[in-house]
Amino acid sequence: MPGDEMNFICGHEIVHVKFHRYYHVKTFQCFDTIKATQNRFLEWQANGGSAELTVPMRKFLPIVKEAAPHLKEWNDYDTLKFKLA
Repeated sequence: MPGDEMNFICGHEIVHVKFHRYYHVKTFQCFDTIKATQNRFLEWQANGGSAELTVPMRKFLPIVKEAAPHLKEWNDYDTLKFKLA
């Protein structure tokens, strides 16, 4: 898997292990799109939990709010992405 996805996917799986181990699910199968055999809520929760682990909203949102008035050209967005990364 690409390195830039590894942290998110690891966080996703950690949320499954930590919070979903007592659900009666034999295995967790994660795909880009939810399959009929998957629990939509558990996948949503694992994605949200991983996002919060990767980029906490308390840090992310103030940076975006401060930068928003200055986002005029594509390189402004590129600079913001670099700062957030």
